Amino acid sequence: MFLKFIHFLSRLRNLTKIENCLIFIFITVVSHHPVFAGSNVSKSGTVAALILEIPASPRGMALGNAVIANSADIGVFYWNPALATNYKHITMGGVNTPWLLGTHFNYFSVIVPTPALTIGAYLSTWSMPDMDVRTEYYPEGTGEKFNAGDFVIGLSVARSLTDHFGIRIKYIQERIWHSSSNSIALDFGSIFTIDIGNGVRIGAVLKNYGTEMRLKGRDMYHYHDPNEEIDGNDENIISGYITDSWMLPLLFKIGISTDIINSKRFKWVVEIDGKHPSNNYESLDCGTELEINNIFFIRIGAEKIFLKDEEISFCSGFGIRLPILTKPCFDYAFKDYNDIGVIHSLALEFGF
Repeated sequence: MFLKFIHFLSRLRNLTKIENCLIFIFITVVSHHPVFAGSNVSKSGTVAALILEIPASPRGMALGNAVIANSADIGVFYWNPALATNYKHITMGGVNTPWLLGTHFNYFSVIVPTPALTIGAYLSTWSMPDMDVRTEYYPEGTGEKFNAGDFVIGLSVARSLTDHFGIRIKYIQERIWHSSSNSIALDFGSIFTIDIGNGVRIGAVLKNYGTEMRLKGRDMYHYHDPNEEIDGNDENIISGYITDSWMLPLLFKIGISTDIINSKRFKWVVEIDGKHPSNNYESLDCGTELEINNIFFIRIGAEKIFLKDEEISFCSGFGIRLPILTKPCFDYAFKDYNDIGVIHSLALEFGF
């Protein structure tokens, strides 16, 4: 469905060789990658590094994750690295999100525009509180504690060609107690603009194209007696478990955004995104933002539209940008996960 749509969009105007090349890369990778093969199974729960699926910014969360084709926020490298070209000044900011089941998510990024390129870096972390170590012999706990955590470090470059293109390379680590797994992945993003009405922006991203992850570490090793019925043999033979490898949550997404109203006092943006993940069925995200005097922002979004076996998830939030020297921007988002809990996400952004 999405591949036919891309082909249609590419015919709306005369594209340059570079743009045609980028579209060809998107289509080729998505249509030939084995995890995107057609299936009646959702493949939910079959990937690693779910930190890559946590929304990186309150603005994006409030808009139902439908932000790959409209103006950027501090989570730009997560949503679409090509949007970083919208920044004209050095910008930095952070996100604090108490996540589900007592866990915690943080995100920090820096964006540096230059005459040739827009470059940036970011760090995202997920962590959980300490828990007691329990075994079959010590069900009440051994007295030790363990925890788990993930982090992602990324570097990104974006450039205005005839339109905008961005690429991001990132290092991912998952850890639980003394074991960990690692991966390196790439994200590609692009923005095309069509001069219709107030402008139609078409965004496309391919995220988390990287190596598989496998847990390794000293927790996998233990002492083993090969034959417990024989006395006098070596009872402390070191043996270990070999875990399976798991792929990253590969995602292809395309979005259309336009300004319904674009005046000096008001700006009303609407976006609809179609997503094609490797670990679920296809679905739609949509969001809308009303900007008042470039100071106040009201946002509403919905995700998982038409997702099989799932209910539509609604989100909301607001933002405030102060008209002072560094133009600090405060964003807030609210999302209800029903029985799992409620998420409140906060972000603060500064420009220099």
